[in-house]
Amino acid sequence: MNAERPPLAAAPGLAKGVVLPPPPARPAAQRPQPPTEPAEPVPNETPTREPTVTEDPAPSNSASRQRPGRPRPVGSATTKAEGAMQAITLSLPADLVVVLKARAREDRATQPETLMDALSATRERLADLVAEAHAPTVSDGLFLRRQPRTSSEPMATLSMRLLSGNVEAIDRLVASSGAPSRSALCAAALRAYLAVS
Repeated sequence: MNAERPPLAAAPGLAKGVVLPPPPARPAAQRPQPPTEPAEPVPNETPTREPTVTEDPAPSNSASRQRPGRPRPVGSATTKAEGAMQAITLSLPADLVVVLKARAREDRATQPETLMDALSATRERLADLVAEAHAPTVSDGLFLRRQPRTSSEPMATLSMRLLSGNVEAIDRLVASSGAPSRSALCAAALRAYLAVS
């Protein structure tokens, strides 16, 4: 390739080995000043006046300032706002993920919206759907026996971002339905909603 291309011409004003002059000196006002050691506090001989009811105290620059009439909720620093987004990852059967994505495109909806639609539509029977999916029983004529579930179907990971309040609602559904995980709950709801066997 080097034989085919002609060498580049020298750029005007640039030459090898040229030393550039240093930048101009800053004016004295812009030079950084060395930190000064703090002087010992001098006791104030004039007594300071406490603000009275009619005076407003000087506003502070701290971020903890509140608006009047709005009490701060206890523990608000550690709890997530319901409007904040939270990423979740679900492990679902691959065929179910394909159908979910196709349905979302067909409905012109997002995948999280389709998931929430499935959970809303099956809410009343989620416990039954989860039990059916995760505790298959076989009768030997006298007794019902649980079959160990061997999953040979390929699994896929589905990541999505939901509002924190929606993630908390899904977690409440997991607890109330007896599902072993979010993934198990969502898989049961999606199978029923999307009519995937």
